[in-house]
Amino acid sequence: MRRRFFPFLVILLLAIPLFFLVHTLVQALFPSLFLTLQRWWSLVAGFPQYVCWALFLSVAFVLAAASLIRVPKGERRTPSPAPDHPGPVEALARQMRLLGQGEYFQWRIANHLSELALRILTYSGDLPLDEARTALREGRWDGPPEIRCYFQAGLNPLPVGHTPPPPWPIRWLRRPSPPSPFCLDPESVVRFLEEQMEMEDEDAGI
Repeated sequence: MRRRFFPFLVILLLAIPLFFLVHTLVQALFPSLFLTLQRWWSLVAGFPQYVCWALFLSVAFVLAAASLIRVPKGERRTPSPAPDHPGPVEALARQMRLLGQGEYFQWRIANHLSELALRILTYSGDLPLDEARTALREGRWDGPPEIRCYFQAGLNPLPVGHTPPPPWPIRWLRRPSPPSPFCLDPESVVRFLEEQMEMEDEDAGI
């Protein structure tokens, strides 16, 4: 601690004789400058002390506030990017990548495609939305039976007690369960919907 303050003590001791030396040199070499400084000093000394202290404290306060408010370049805040809202195609592509994660993600794809089929049926059959939904849930739409079952399962909510499949040894010992309607390849459902839309365009003369 003493070594740390030793250079400051040396500078302070040297500053006192250095001040008088500079004062003498300025007075001898630059008399006009010395007289000007002396006039300014007498002018400043004529001000009331409280005015000088008020100005000094104001300047110190402004400098301190500026140093606290100033943000370093490395810490400047950058505007946060806008939240990413994927479109319907991108959302469907994300869900397609999660098909192998379980039946829940398969149901989400089926629900999305079933809602798309519901829009096509509402547009083509001039049916109210509730009647079109009932027709899809009851399988009353022309198409392969496996696709009708797919739409029925997609419009119905997934059971709350749904659990992931058991490990393969237990699965091997159990009786084979009937295939889930979600096992249908979604691409075949998409092709079916495309055919339905093309048929509607032909009927409309587009």
